[in-house]
Amino acid sequence: MAAIRLCLNRLTRSLRYANETAIEYSMGFSNAIIQLYLSDRGMEKVEDESGWNKWIVFDN
Repeated sequence: MAAIRLCLNRLTRSLRYANETAIEYSMGFSNAIIQLYLSDRGMEKVEDESGWNKWIVFDN
């Protein structure tokens, strides 16, 4: 659980300081948890032309 919390904390920090609105991620054991975490914060997963999944932040 601590490892997941650390991962989410780093991810949140990355989002806070990121200049871009899309974040690429690779497959891993914690993807389902990260997907739930990000979608809970108003982000949506989309697939681009190259087949990569990205998380898009929608500004309200």
